[in-house]
Amino acid sequence: MKLVAQTARRTNVLYVAPEGREARLARGAFDKSHPHLTLEFTNDVNDARRHLKENGGIDALLVGWSVGETDALALIAHVRQQSLPIAVIAAGEDALERYAQAGADECVARGASFLARLPDAIDGAVAKLQAAAARPDDAAEAPRPLRVAYVGDVQFLKGSLGADRTLLHITPLAQAVAEADAGRGGVDVVLLDHSARDADTGAALAEVKRVGWAVPVALLVDPPDETAALRNFDGVVDECLVKTPGWTARLARRLSTVRARVEQARELEALRGKEARLRALVDRLPACVVRLSADGAVLAMNLVALELVGATEPRQILRKPFQALVNPLDIDTCTGFVHRVAGGEQRSIELSLTTLTGTGRVVEATAVPVAPEEGRPGSVLMVLRDVTERKRLETALEQTRRPETPSPEPAAAPAPSSAFIVEHSQAIALTVTDPAVTPAAVAAPPEPPVSGPGVAPAAAPPAVDPGQLRDMEAALTRLCGQARVTFQELEDALREAEAQHDAALARQHEIHAQLEAAHRERWQSYEAFVSGAQLGIFQVDAQGAVVEANPAFARALGYDSPSDLLTAGAPFTDPVAWAGAVESWSAATAPVAFETRWKRKDGALAVLRLTGQLRHQPEPGDARIEIVAENLTALRALEAQVRRARKWEDVARSTTGIAADLRGLVDGMSESARQVLQDTALDATTRQQAAALEAAVARAAELSRQLVAFGRRGVRAPEPLDVNAVVRAVEDLMRRLVDDHIELSLDLAPSLELVEGERAVLEEALVNLAVAAGDALPAGGCVRIATASVDVSTSTSAGPPAGEYVALSLITQGWGAATRGPESSAGVTAAQRAIERLSGVLIVEAVSDESLAFCVYLPQASVAILTDDSHSTAGDVAVRG
Repeated sequence: MKLVAQTARRTNVLYVAPEGREARLARGAFDKSHPHLTLEFTNDVNDARRHLKENGGIDALLVGWSVGETDALALIAHVRQQSLPIAVIAAGEDALERYAQAGADECVARGASFLARLPDAIDGAVAKLQAAAARPDDAAEAPRPLRVAYVGDVQFLKGSLGADRTLLHITPLAQAVAEADAGRGGVDVVLLDHSARDADTGAALAEVKRVGWAVPVALLVDPPDETAALRNFDGVVDECLVKTPGWTARLARRLSTVRARVEQARELEALRGKEARLRALVDRLPACVVRLSADGAVLAMNLVALELVGATEPRQILRKPFQALVNPLDIDTCTGFVHRVAGGEQRSIELSLTTLTGTGRVVEATAVPVAPEEGRPGSVLMVLRDVTERKRLETALEQTRRPETPSPEPAAAPAPSSAFIVEHSQAIALTVTDPAVTPAAVAAPPEPPVSGPGVAPAAAPPAVDPGQLRDMEAALTRLCGQARVTFQELEDALREAEAQHDAALARQHEIHAQLEAAHRERWQSYEAFVSGAQLGIFQVDAQGAVVEANPAFARALGYDSPSDLLTAGAPFTDPVAWAGAVESWSAATAPVAFETRWKRKDGALAVLRLTGQLRHQPEPGDARIEIVAENLTALRALEAQVRRARKWEDVARSTTGIAADLRGLVDGMSESARQVLQDTALDATTRQQAAALEAAVARAAELSRQLVAFGRRGVRAPEPLDVNAVVRAVEDLMRRLVDDHIELSLDLAPSLELVEGERAVLEEALVNLAVAAGDALPAGGCVRIATASVDVSTSTSAGPPAGEYVALSLITQGWGAATRGPESSAGVTAAQRAIERLSGVLIVEAVSDESLAFCVYLPQASVAILTDDSHSTAGDVAVRG
């Protein structure tokens, strides 16, 4: 009997990869993870054509991404024009559609998961080609709908499935049970809705148990109830299906996978039971069954064989050479016998053995080869039969038939002894029924005794009772009959086990393919979810190095793709803090959040909240940490603006209070000055002093009014403003703010258009610009304030948008005016905020080496400001030099 093991067919792939890097990546990824794919690499397109023409046995042609588009299209067209029965797979980036039009069976986009998707593409292309060759004109048979017994709202489930309901034949559980009781139909899976009442669910489970259906039971549960369902139905149902987005499209496939997995488990259990029964049968057989490796090591023995060789337990003989039991004269013959049987022959032989207890035995061995199985080499199955008694009888019979040697003095023959029979039985070393064994291997019979002078006459052979010989012959016939029956039973059992093993192995391959397809689909769904997520998701190894990242995380740090981010190096700013975070994530059992700053590609800092957790890895030492990154840069900037706004509000409130107190003092001093001036008895000098006092009080009143306006900014509504009038009103205040060695002059246009805004805001901008101009003249100089109406017809990157404006300029002249970095001045920053409220644009420009201009462009009251994303928006500060 010949045992045949089914193995997966290998797929020979010719991989065209001009770049050595692509070949190294593919070879390293395919060697271990996909052993059924045999890859042969070539770096030349013409060499690939010659290989396809001269060598057969190629199942698939893989055109790598490093092949030029023109060469790739020509190679694909060549395969199709020659009508070669080869599947074509093309890899690339932008030309995949053209490859498909040229005749490629599968097109794989180059990317982060290229090597993970490539084996599936190869298998899919080869399967399509084989299916087309097997059935070129027949359409694929539609799969049989899965029969589902449902506990819940059947109409709601059918309505939710929509077009997908054709894959499922859904009936209420009560109807399915009634049909089963009537002997009609059956179901493939029982589906329970967790939203149904507990009483209905419990009754359904009891009904399934009563009917005795050997089908899987699945539970359909809403996401919020998943934890409770797993806790309540643990060990009761075979699968828990959660209603995540798109669950209706996946329900039929998930139920088919559950059914396949349960059937696989049951078949494995049945196979283990059959294997146990077969082992018990082999152990109970009266024949000795031994399995040897190709080199003669003992792999297995049944109980009768252990007793034959004198062993009390298996470890005395297992994994030891069988030749150790064979007599030295028969070792070479036994070794050659095992090698020939392992090579595919079926043979028989007789051997002389010495058991572990020292007893000599003669056995007849019949052996057949056992084909290699998956992960296990071929072996030899041998059945031993103890023929020691038969050989003793044959030796005794031969002695009785040997002619007597005449002697000069006949003497009475002594009775035969058992020692005589054993001596002659041991003299026969080997009797071989195998024609390959030479007769020289058979021990010659003992020589007749020598007679002569001085030699005692040999005793005559003993006489044997014919009745004893008949009894021995009957016993030998009975033993042969029992052996034939035993061998027939063993052969039948082995044939049945072979058929069951082959059927189970084929079923295992089919179920494994289904489970692998489901696992692949879940992985692709997870990969698509991570790639399309709006939050940044990335992985780091135990040392903190980033090894994987999604596009959202790369965009958050200013990179075009995850590969650019991975090649840029470590983007974190504090390595010590980052190492501490990685250590905390590695030791924590729950997600832990940290807030940190990472460097962007443009050099700016991004504020990130990182929530990480250790991800389990099947291989030890390859731990990965999965991290979700939330970009808080804009939020933290907004919080800073809010804090600054609150600070200015506090300053405004304080300024308002101080201005109110100052206004009270000014009013009192003004009243006193008026009373003094009304006194007619004053002399001219006193009257002049009183007038000066009244003027100072008036200026103090104006200052207090401005402070009150500054503290209450945003309260007044916008109004038309004359910029010249506002400049003249704050001229005295600006003169006081600049140093005495700085000269302030006005150059106001005689006719000026009005602007729209709050007077206090414009005054605040002028005051802060005067402070900035004074800071720009550390060694003294002059500040000229000029106004004009301008028409900007063309927008520039550093200028205002096109439109009509009122231009207000503060031009400084003096040493060091253009070298102090005025854009960082506190006065410029405060003026910028005020000009933003007026919808204006502030430009700081170096006119010459000793001249600096602060230019404010305010839109005219009757003109709408045009904005464009490519130009500076209202309120931006532009610095030119």
